[in-house]
Amino acid sequence: MAESMKDIPLASNLVKKITGGAYTLNEGPSWSMGKDGGKTYNVQGSEHSQIMTDSNGEARNILMDVEWPDLKDSYKLQMETALQQLFHENIHIETV
Repeated sequence: MAESMKDIPLASNLVKKITGGAYTLNEGPSWSMGKDGGKTYNVQGSEHSQIMTDSNGEARNILMDVEWPDLKDSYKLQMETALQQLFHENIHIETV
């Protein structure tokens, strides 16, 4: 348990870098797929959000519902640009 707990700050820092906000992570189940494997961390207060790390503690998958106002401005701009190119109109976004 102590070994996997050290990965929480790594995953938490990555999420903070993306969103600009701090989130509390709770350890979830281990995962494995073929030779790959690691830990899953659930984001407290966000029912459908989780982070999967590999056996080295590096983030493999981040699945998070983030409210648009909580997203960093640089990511908002990137997403707005991509959505404009895709749909050719302004799209109202609440959660990403």
